Amino acid sequence: MDREDLAEALSAARSCESAVPALAALPAGAKFELWPGASSAAEFSSVFRRRRRNGLRAGRPSIGFAEGARELDAYHGSLGALGHVNDRPRGGTTSSCS
Repeated sequence: MDREDLAEALSAARSCESAVPALAALPAGAKFELWPGASSAAEFSSVFRRRRRNGLRAGRPSIGFAEGARELDAYHGSLGALGHVNDRPRGGTTSSCS
């Protein structure tokens, strides 16, 4: 998936809180990575909930995990992919959406 395809996919996921900064960061040249393969929404939801709990316990809150889990619970498609947009070098944030 290239930058434009990812921006298009994120545009469809604007309800995801972390999609908004990722959409702004992509045209500005932020680095992004998509992990290979796909998983079910239920698997991603479970991972998001676990990562959120672990992050909070470690004192490292992050945006998007709780909302992402809710979005995945409501998702009716069969598979999804996981990606990461890193805008920190420009003073932005790190965003993940599935």
